Amino acid sequence: MNTDVILNNDWISVSLSAEGCLVSLINKTSGRDVVFPHALWRLVVSDADCREIELVGGGVSRIIQNGDTITVEFTDAHDEVGRRFDIGVTCYVVLDNEDLTWHCSVANRENGVVVREVHYPIFSLRDPAPPMSLLATHLVSEKIEDVPRWVEEGFSA
Repeated sequence: MNTDVILNNDWISVSLSAEGCLVSLINKTSGRDVVFPHALWRLVVSDADCREIELVGGGVSRIIQNGDTITVEFTDAHDEVGRRFDIGVTCYVVLDNEDLTWHCSVANRENGVVVREVHYPIFSLRDPAPPMSLLATHLVSEKIEDVPRWVEEGFSA
């Protein structure tokens, strides 16, 4: 039984699993699925013992689709050894014509733990062949026109 939640229009199809993972992101113009299935988010937190603890979703409490919006609520988070943290994350995916927007909120209910970084959305790119562009926010909405070349240059001497 398919339990994916899908937003779909003439340009884009995005699918999330019942576990809150990004399953596919299809450019309907090219027909290409541009991502591998992957978790939607991760947090980096610190506590008194460690400055950098990576957390992922511990459980999905519910997924709601309302028109062109998907809301995924995660009740808590856990680290790589399964230690549970009382930190909730709510993810929103909104499809608006050719635009797909992502935003999230974090509710830190864990005493003594500081949320240092939020990584959302996380895309595990599948075959980033041209033409593939993206907007990066590290330089105030810089548009990267040729993602494959940009990635290659990042790993070249």
